[in-house]
Amino acid sequence: MIPRSSLRGALPALALVLFVLLAPAPVRPQAPLSPAESRALAEAQIRLERRLLARDLTAYNQARGVEQRERGRFDTAAARLDQLLNGGNLTIAGFESLENEVRSAAESSRSASERVMELRQRAGERLRRIGALQEELAGRAANRDPVSGRWRVRIGPGDRPGTFDLRLHGTLVAGTYVLDDGTAGSLTGTYVDGTLTLHRVDSRAGFDVTYTGTVDAAAGRVSGSWQGTELANGHPSSGGWTGARQATAEP
Repeated sequence: MIPRSSLRGALPALALVLFVLLAPAPVRPQAPLSPAESRALAEAQIRLERRLLARDLTAYNQARGVEQRERGRFDTAAARLDQLLNGGNLTIAGFESLENEVRSAAESSRSASERVMELRQRAGERLRRIGALQEELAGRAANRDPVSGRWRVRIGPGDRPGTFDLRLHGTLVAGTYVLDDGTAGSLTGTYVDGTLTLHRVDSRAGFDVTYTGTVDAAAGRVSGSWQGTELANGHPSSGGWTGARQATAEP
């Protein structure tokens, strides 16, 4: 038999062992998703929502058919009841039979209409979720590539409007431009640490302007200055410029 004094001495150690064994395992924080993983997850959610939307639309079309059929049954029964009430051959048996038919058709029509409304609301919710996910993806793409796309620009002095079409490859930028006065050509340059540098090669004058600007990726805007390569051609040799990326352009 184990002495009581030995048991009393072993109890704290036993309690510590039980605490360690029964204590819940620490929860490890999950690592944040990479941009590629986040995009893949959003795209998978969009595909799932579209499949579910297709099912809801099929169910909606079926429910609309039921609704129209039940409304037709109600209209027919109600017309027969009106005819009976306005005719001369009115009996209690005929009245109750048609009254029950009208009541049943009205209840079925109401139930079918509620089902149609439920499916229509569900489809609307899915469309809103798909739209929100698509906007999220577009925002991520814009943050990842703040240069590629179509830019509406204004060049000073004189506030000359035009369009830059740009594509970003790593840190290199290439594209074309067309000003509203008919001037056109190509653009090459770099995008490094938020600074956009573009060398303009005009279709007639050749390399004639260098644009430098700071890009606000969140707002989709750029502003900066430009410097001409020809100093004695009778035109301004420097000035400022701004641009706004068009929402409809996709990288």
